[in-house]
Amino acid sequence: MTISFTCPSGHRLTAKESQAGKSFHCPKCQMLVMVPGPIGEVLTDLPLQESDMVELVPLESTPPTLSKMEASSSQGNTLSQDASAPRTEPVPATGRLPYVLVGAGAAGGSLLGLLLMFGIWLLSGQDDQSQVAPAAPSTAQSPGEGKAEPAGNTVRVDDAAPHAPVTPPFQADPATTVAAAAPESLPRRFKPAEDIASISSKLRQIGLAFHYFHDSNRCLAPPTADGSVAPKSSQATSALAQQPTALSWRVHLLPYLEQQPLYDQFQLDEPWDSPHNKSLLEHMPEVFRIGSSTEPTTRFQVITGPDMLFGNAKAPRIADVSDGVRHTILVTVTGPDQAILWTKPDELVLDASEPLKALGQRPDPLIFCVMVDAQPLVLFDDVEPTQFLALATPHGKEIIDADRYRREYDEQHWDTLEKAAKNQAGSHSERASASKSAAAAKSAAPNPVLSDPAKMIAIRKERSQKIKDILLAMHSYHDTHRQLPIAKNLRNVGLDGKPHLSWRVHLLPFLEQQPLYEQFKLDEPWDSPHNKALITNMPDIYRDRLDASESTRTRIVMFTGNGTPNPGPFGSSFREFKDGTSVTSLVAIAGTDKSVTWTQPADLEFDPSAPIKCLGEPDLPYLFVGMADGAVKVFAPTLPPEAFASFVTIAGGDAPPPNLAEFEVR
Repeated sequence: MTISFTCPSGHRLTAKESQAGKSFHCPKCQMLVMVPGPIGEVLTDLPLQESDMVELVPLESTPPTLSKMEASSSQGNTLSQDASAPRTEPVPATGRLPYVLVGAGAAGGSLLGLLLMFGIWLLSGQDDQSQVAPAAPSTAQSPGEGKAEPAGNTVRVDDAAPHAPVTPPFQADPATTVAAAAPESLPRRFKPAEDIASISSKLRQIGLAFHYFHDSNRCLAPPTADGSVAPKSSQATSALAQQPTALSWRVHLLPYLEQQPLYDQFQLDEPWDSPHNKSLLEHMPEVFRIGSSTEPTTRFQVITGPDMLFGNAKAPRIADVSDGVRHTILVTVTGPDQAILWTKPDELVLDASEPLKALGQRPDPLIFCVMVDAQPLVLFDDVEPTQFLALATPHGKEIIDADRYRREYDEQHWDTLEKAAKNQAGSHSERASASKSAAAAKSAAPNPVLSDPAKMIAIRKERSQKIKDILLAMHSYHDTHRQLPIAKNLRNVGLDGKPHLSWRVHLLPFLEQQPLYEQFKLDEPWDSPHNKALITNMPDIYRDRLDASESTRTRIVMFTGNGTPNPGPFGSSFREFKDGTSVTSLVAIAGTDKSVTWTQPADLEFDPSAPIKCLGEPDLPYLFVGMADGAVKVFAPTLPPEAFASFVTIAGGDAPPPNLAEFEVR
């Protein structure tokens, strides 16, 4: 039996059933792929043209360059033989199986291909070893060697095969640096034992279910049944928030995970191991399961303890998270040795001296979490223990930025970012627009990103999202202070009338960075000895993807000067925006030559005669503008200067041109 699936670049591939759960490189684009379970076998009867075949790739070396027809001729009728012939792969002495990877051409935009990709993404999160179907023994193995000799179309697996380092994103063409290798020889950071997308998707579902529960009950979960009762509060209006429970949070989330019938079967006033409740263990929902194990145990757990959100007599609430919901862990994934019965309350307690030890022995070097804002986070296991502990505590006042770890993961798993860009880029017109922009700019600049439309789309979406988050924070600031940053307060300015710190510092409490904000001395200049020491803690939201990960300079700026939203030293009010908030910009992204230290009260002086040139030299063929109504606009560089100038002033009376939509990139 064969398995058909699609690589992140859209190439349709076919593999043997015995390869399920193993990692390979796509023969056409070199993207790292994991062969899913045999859910794609329904496609094996689809007609394939011989010209769509691609070469069989040896796992221990970089594949030679062949055309499609040459690759097809070298294989012969591999697919038909593979589907009908019995498995005769030899089993190496190490107990691992040899594998075959046969590729087919891209499935294009067919509906069936999209449905297959969705099904694989949803269902392929299975344990690495449990998915592999046993192959028939063979005597083709050389005595005393840990290798399997090729038999027919079988590719040899070499335990000692080297693997070339994976290129970070947006720096070089990965096809020139990534070599194929056996799964066991992959670098530890590129060999997940389970499907990352599946685990992250389940964590996202669980995180959203917590929020639905909180909306209904004013708490994230009932208090722990330890003999004490949660204190009465006007915020905790539901019975669940007041009544201690002896069932796990997973049981209480069932109605919010489309499991109401199962939830109705539980006796909520009985402990998890009562005869009645214990009989329901075998009905564990799949959302709590990782891999193909049929045991009613789960690795999705919350961290408990006196300084944590869970495991206390008081029902946990989102309001208790003062360190920022974006930077506080809600649920994490332990190793199989720490799995517990899914209805039993969690007892995952971190040792402050060795917090990672409580997670147990994980089958891969990744730590999966979902934060209180319901966004998944993947950490590497070499994360500093103190940093992990800071992410676990909801009100420890540590300076921590989860976005830095998201950036680290994206950089080391650039294929994940590319897959998201290619599968979620939108319509064909969007990709065509990015390709056209890339072609126009490729000859003008050496930036390697310009030659890859998928990367350009990924960066464009990330920049737009960061601007969006900053705009929302500005609106929250305005709701609090009745003006944009910086608020009118004499402590915020010096004797010369200039601000001590930039508006970016004053926006920190509204960007989930209250602990960092409290470290600043607002009555001292940005370069005072105390405040200068905090520059290295720049939140990643101010850092551009194309800048160094340790950069402390930002390209997110405001225009300053008379008639702008930032006339100085204090911010303006939305009541002054006579031109309308939808046609007035608040922030923009400048070139690297116009970047500033993020705490420095410096931005871009508006020049009406050359408004676009104020932004400096662009690195991408886009103009990013954040409007006062919260919208993010991305324009082509051909936008008329007078149109851009109309966005900068708040009461200039100059309306944008009627054909503005022609210059907007969607």
